[in-house]
Amino acid sequence: MNLSFLFERARPFRAELLLICFVTLLGSLATLVVPWLGGHLIGGLLGEIEISLSQTLGLLVGALVVMTALNIGVSILSEIASCRILAVLRMEAYSHVQSMPIGSHEQAHLGDLLMLVTYEIKILSTFLAKTLATIPSHLVTAGGAGVLLFLIDPAMALVVPVMIPIFIILFKLTGRRHKTLARMAR
Repeated sequence: MNLSFLFERARPFRAELLLICFVTLLGSLATLVVPWLGGHLIGGLLGEIEISLSQTLGLLVGALVVMTALNIGVSILSEIASCRILAVLRMEAYSHVQSMPIGSHEQAHLGDLLMLVTYEIKILSTFLAKTLATIPSHLVTAGGAGVLLFLIDPAMALVVPVMIPIFIILFKLTGRRHKTLARMAR
């Protein structure tokens, strides 16, 4: 499977996928606002900065409500788009399977066609509606977090991107070791 295949399958649903992308981008911005407002709230509570605590707390609660509403909206939109994509892809697959000559059905391994028209198409529709459409928002969130970290502490902003892959590798190695130990304990 290549990218042109994915984009060809996504083309009829581009309006829905762009809407999902736009709403997730708004959710990313709300996600970035929450720690910033939380930092101002804590700074105000500690007396480091002069702010209106009630106004900052109200903005923080408002941002959390907006973030929750956007996440619910994205879930609903993604599910609707995924179901529509799934229906169209299954119709295409069933049409293709029915147009195939009988000999090709006899040569196919038992269950291959059933797997294609059920499981693999479901995975493709979920990928298009829930994963591919949210990639831009994840990039905005990661980039925004990096910018905010740089504004807070430039030295830490240089150390964290180097340390994250190291921690991920260590967690994976430790997890594999624990899985091996768990299998041996059974």
